[in-house]
Amino acid sequence: MFSSVKTKIIFFITLILIITATLIIYFTDRDVGDAILEVEEKSAQNILRMVELNISTGYNQLLSNKIDSILTYQKHLKLIAGISLYVLEEAGALSESGLVAKEAAIESVKKRLISAKLNQIELIVFDIAGTVIIHSNPSFIGMSIEDLKDMKSRKISAVMSEDVLSDKGDYSVFMW
Repeated sequence: MFSSVKTKIIFFITLILIITATLIIYFTDRDVGDAILEVEEKSAQNILRMVELNISTGYNQLLSNKIDSILTYQKHLKLIAGISLYVLEEAGALSESGLVAKEAAIESVKKRLISAKLNQIELIVFDIAGTVIIHSNPSFIGMSIEDLKDMKSRKISAVMSEDVLSDKGDYSVFMW
């Protein structure tokens, strides 16, 4: 078959080229495949990191907005409590000075505080025993809040009593 030298040389050169090409293709494919796999893994890790950062940023922003809302709501509650306390103190002063009868002063305070529009805030005034004496819903007046607990499982009547509260006051979140 390979009778001439020229044919044998061409055959061996072709064979060497085929073997060389096969080896180059094999090693290149293996190395490139490994490199591509590594790049794809790094890319997937980067995408996961970016998703995690995006979620974390969104969560932190949401948390920050909620904290701002709570602080604003707390200031609003303190303002309402301050105004309510002022109304109570003025009625007490008028009653003590004799300008207004005690019962008339109490009824005046009740009417003012019950009729106040407080933007979805229910003002509850209760006595030392925990009995509701002022509420925007008349059906709650006379009820006991002795067993009512806030979200921290504290008894509202105990937490909000005069002997426990500081000068700064306190607030409590509960489901009524």
